[in-house]
Amino acid sequence: MDCDHLTEICFKSDIAPIFSKVLCRKEQLMQLLLLVDSGCSYCPNVFIYGQASTGKTYTVENLMQILKLPHIFINCLESQSDRQLYRHIRKSITYEILQVTHDENNYSDTLDNFLKYLKDLTMKFEKSIFMVFDNADLITNLNSTFLSVLLSLKELVNPKITVFLISNLPWEDLSLGVNCRQPFLQFFPSYRKEELVTILNRSCKLSDNEQFNIVYLNEILGVFLSVCRDLRELNYLAQKYYFFYQKPVNSGEVQISETRILWTHFRSHLQTALSKIYLRESNSFQWDKMNRRYANYNDDTKELSNLSTLDRIQLPLYSKYLLIAAYIASYNPVAADRKFMKQVKSSRSKVLTYSKSRKMNDWLSGPKQFSIERILSIFHHIIEDDIPTNINIFAQISSLVSLQLISKNSDDNYLTYMCLVTFDFIRSISKSIQFDIRPYLSNFSGS
Repeated sequence: MDCDHLTEICFKSDIAPIFSKVLCRKEQLMQLLLLVDSGCSYCPNVFIYGQASTGKTYTVENLMQILKLPHIFINCLESQSDRQLYRHIRKSITYEILQVTHDENNYSDTLDNFLKYLKDLTMKFEKSIFMVFDNADLITNLNSTFLSVLLSLKELVNPKITVFLISNLPWEDLSLGVNCRQPFLQFFPSYRKEELVTILNRSCKLSDNEQFNIVYLNEILGVFLSVCRDLRELNYLAQKYYFFYQKPVNSGEVQISETRILWTHFRSHLQTALSKIYLRESNSFQWDKMNRRYANYNDDTKELSNLSTLDRIQLPLYSKYLLIAAYIASYNPVAADRKFMKQVKSSRSKVLTYSKSRKMNDWLSGPKQFSIERILSIFHHIIEDDIPTNINIFAQISSLVSLQLISKNSDDNYLTYMCLVTFDFIRSISKSIQFDIRPYLSNFSGS
């Protein structure tokens, strides 16, 4: 496509907002705009790759939304099996593209049924459809051939279907088992320091004094950029420590132009932060809330200590269910598993045959050790989705052990686990996912 057409695209009224919203990605945006522009005969499949937090997903999302292109967005991290991935794709098409609130037959259990559904869809829907898959490198873990099928949908189903794959890995790492035409490759490089200052200055919204903000952001990046290039983490750090940077100015001890003296006051806080980078003791919203309370306190850490453990720990959905399963396994006797599971499934009104004294003894004696098979059995019973036991589930159990929510013990080459959280903590976890744990505990089943 020639330079005249490129210039014509840049000055279109519906495209101009993209460049003002997506900063420091003009070159990549121009390439993608040339591909999806209506002047092209067809849009090829696109593989977008680069380091984490380089604006890949954000750029594609804004491109699709501002141009109002019919699209679906699928995060492959949310799918634990190929069947679940088919279901997510069909559900997204139903709600986002067809704008139908109910699909009577929303299950596509096999690849053949999934392809048949897409063929029927394209016969009724005349416009082009864009399917965006974030964390696309995880697709190969679900189904070894599905990535090849996605990139062949133009030949298998309809040329109007275009697939965007977003990954942190380069194409060479994924193309070994892929038997199809290579997609268009678009690389997103890491942001330079001056680009990070521009992006953080807009996203953080620190103060009205832009020059003061830029000096502060340069100080932050000068310290952290050598060990962290993650934009989300840098955004978090910039908001977290801005209170300490501006505190001498607000108190009148230092003038706003005395940057060297400000750095002297601020340096000790950054030295502490370097040893705790990526350790999220509170999120940005909680930190801002604490900062507003700090104005009435001399001790900068007094209120932060009042944050509960639950507020400081962010767990994925399946990790919460695994922790609930671990708590049930620790405080229920093994013999009660089959009975209380059957009771909860059939009728909540039935009670177990355990006496109240035995229930109380089981409760007061503390948590018991359990095997990995037992926690997985309870996990698959209490969760609604059909989740296969794969490496992701075991990785989340390991994460719970690392967070010291579950302990791991080894005795004669036999691993056992034990839940370490309190009942108040597990009840809060249960409430966060609308799950009532009490019917599953033998101590509460008779009450």
